Amino acid sequence: MGIVDILKILVVGISVLLIVVIVLQPKEGDAGTLFGGGFGDDVKRTKRGSELFLHNASIILSVFWIALSIAIMLLAS
Repeated sequence: MGIVDILKILVVGISVLLIVVIVLQPKEGDAGTLFGGGFGDDVKRTKRGSELFLHNASIILSVFWIALSIAIMLLAS
């Protein structure tokens, strides 16, 4: 089992974690707000608590996923 195989396993694990983190994030709007609807929803609100954690975790996991994917591409060639 080489380093590329270990990196591939890590990518699969991070992929699963990323899917879970994204699915757990609360919904911020519906389809109506995408097309100009949603009257009274102009108030900006900050992320707090678990919402902030899930947001940051999705960014960090995405960066790790991209870095590992590039590493696999470079090491496999």
